Amino acid sequence: KYTPQYNWLQEELPKVDREQTPWLIVLMHTPWYNSDNYHYMEGETMRVVFEPWFVEHKVDVVFAGHVHSYERS
Repeated sequence: KYTPQYNWLQEELPKVDREQTPWLIVLMHTPWYNSDNYHYMEGETMRVVFEPWFVEHKVDVVFAGHVHSYERS
């Protein structure tokens, strides 16, 4: 039902020891939030699934590419 990546992330996030790994950094291709009209909502299906995990496990920063426009929040 789920992809190997989904299963891997679900298993690995709870294992992170913040004493040994003080920064939890996620790299992904498609950003979940962007204001580029051509790419609007492209990452929404992933955001709905994974964002609660990132919040729960206190991910510090997420880097994404794909959209060739500079943005920051």
